[in-house]
Amino acid sequence: SDFGVPVFGHKGASIHLRAMARAFADLGHEVRVLSPAIERDAHPEFDLPVETPVSLDAHLETLAALRRADKRLGTMPSGHAARIAQETRNLLYNQALGGAAESLSGCAADVVYERSTLFGFGGLELARALGVSHLLEVNAPLCDEQQRARGLHLEDVARSIEAKVWTGTDAFLAVSD
Repeated sequence: SDFGVPVFGHKGASIHLRAMARAFADLGHEVRVLSPAIERDAHPEFDLPVETPVSLDAHLETLAALRRADKRLGTMPSGHAARIAQETRNLLYNQALGGAAESLSGCAADVVYERSTLFGFGGLELARALGVSHLLEVNAPLCDEQQRARGLHLEDVARSIEAKVWTGTDAFLAVSD
């Protein structure tokens, strides 16, 4: 559920996402990738189903309004530029992802595998709505990382969500020690 990890992107996280999906498929699992960040033309060889539970037009309209708010806020006391738009966008995406269970009602899902993301709890809600296990891939303590690198304006909300997801998941998967 990370807008910064496009399914067909070239960053390591995007490559890892495709590799994990391919590994599950190669093991015989039916895989469906749900993401807010789809750039289909970048990797046409990736042939697994990819869809987004959010309307692109609605997303762009909301993001434009939120960015106008960021521009008005300017630089925050921490010295970091306002990032309310990105933080709020991630919060709002959870509604679409968590509500995707309705469109997946014919899907006999066994598990929801989610890469941990800042403000992300929609995958956990989706797993619970489908009545399946939630597996959480954790690459870093994201609240701490974001606070140090760029600032975290909705810190209390982010930390509350991180605690909710970390205590609610069925299993953690770490990519390193």
